[in-house]
Amino acid sequence: MKPVAAAILLAVATASPEIRYFQTTRPLTNIPPQGGQSCLVLDPGIFAHAAPGLADLRLYRDSTETPYVIRTAAPEEGAQKNISLLNLGEHEGRPAFDAEMPEGKYSDLQLAVTGHDFIATVAVSGSRTQGGAATKLGSYTIFDLTRQRLGRSTVLHLPESDFPYLHFDVTGPLQTESFTGLSVDRLPAGDPKFVSFADSSNGTLKGRNSVFTFIVPAHVPVDRILFVPAAEPPSFSRDMTISASPNSPKTEPDSTPIEAPQPATSYGNLLRVHTLQNGHRINEEHLSIDAPRTDFSTAAKWTITIENGDDAPLKIESVQLQMLERKLCFEAVPNAHYTLYYGDAALWSPHYDYATLFAPQPDAAQVNAEPEQSNPEYQPPLYRAASLAPVGRTRRRHRSASPHSSPHRPPNSPNPAINIPRRQNIERARPGSRRERSKIAQHEMLGKFQPTCQGAPKDRRDSSPRQDSFTVEAGDTPMSTGYHRSQWPPPVHRPQGTT
Repeated sequence: MKPVAAAILLAVATASPEIRYFQTTRPLTNIPPQGGQSCLVLDPGIFAHAAPGLADLRLYRDSTETPYVIRTAAPEEGAQKNISLLNLGEHEGRPAFDAEMPEGKYSDLQLAVTGHDFIATVAVSGSRTQGGAATKLGSYTIFDLTRQRLGRSTVLHLPESDFPYLHFDVTGPLQTESFTGLSVDRLPAGDPKFVSFADSSNGTLKGRNSVFTFIVPAHVPVDRILFVPAAEPPSFSRDMTISASPNSPKTEPDSTPIEAPQPATSYGNLLRVHTLQNGHRINEEHLSIDAPRTDFSTAAKWTITIENGDDAPLKIESVQLQMLERKLCFEAVPNAHYTLYYGDAALWSPHYDYATLFAPQPDAAQVNAEPEQSNPEYQPPLYRAASLAPVGRTRRRHRSASPHSSPHRPPNSPNPAINIPRRQNIERARPGSRRERSKIAQHEMLGKFQPTCQGAPKDRRDSSPRQDSFTVEAGDTPMSTGYHRSQWPPPVHRPQGTT
């Protein structure tokens, strides 16, 4: 039977998932009549009702599974590259230095500056060779206004550049030794796109803090939180805390509590500075915060706390939870009908050659999805388990099951046959004629014993000592042992006249 069972399992593993086991469907619309590459923007509702990571998401053309790929409009994640400064010194009494940049395109640069309470201007120029002809990229203001509670910024927002060498001239109160290095992130292939799926302007005051709360469905990713403050005040800097905690799953009173995942917490700073100080125009805004990475199996409560300190609370017009745009792309057949299916927790993530060899096309058609619908062909997983169960193995397991291990025995109730051989237990604990004992043994071998326990506690957490009596039903020969569980094995009873 083993080779046959292995062949069945292999066939099940390699076959396409059956439509009848998906709970939810979403027909696609606007399929291009000429066919070709088509893409659908996935909305949060799909994440809420599909398996984690969209493992059970499948696309069908009529009844044929269609390969697809999911693309995320996200920047390439890479380690921030730290760059040492070259030729650090003074030029005409001002700090100046060079930097050799990594290959590829870059934009924002972060200067490592040790000074405090300063406003300075950094002029940047680029060249193809060190010391060669330079191209001016612009002048940028860096500042530290922590004494005024307006924060600090040493970021240079350069235009997209690929110069191998950059030259920096600094004007301001900083000294040469104040500059210790710079760092740069590689630019992604495209600008990240975000989709807002929750919006709130109704914050509450708790003490001096402004608090916004959201309930996010299970498995819906939150990648960024965007704040839209009012026009006033023009300059502010507020620390904030973001926390996400899952709702505890409901459990029955007599069941073991399920340990909830730990909440996720991150911190950030809202900054907006529009001011003119010492002849320097400063325009700096940081109004979006990266959200902590989470994937809860239940709905989660997100709490955003803005610390106002002694200042008047900020007037926030909107707080938006956003997710990176994710597209499902596939190769459409002309004049065909496509449907998304999901809601089958038994499936794993698919692996298609189409995803490995995918090449995005700029003119790919944009398709839409209709609202969610219940699958009219849906069958509960119970039917699938019954149809796939090996019959021979099921019978063998049933035949070898212990007659004293009843699935109906309440939790923590004593088993009268623990550590006692079944045959020995019958002959020692149940007096009677040899014919009766033989009948009991036959029933036992057939697995028909169903011991029922009386006096077992309803609450499994109650482990107090108690006197229990057990009634063992063996065919049509009910007998009561009358022994406490601590007295097992019971004494031997023999009929009179026997030795």
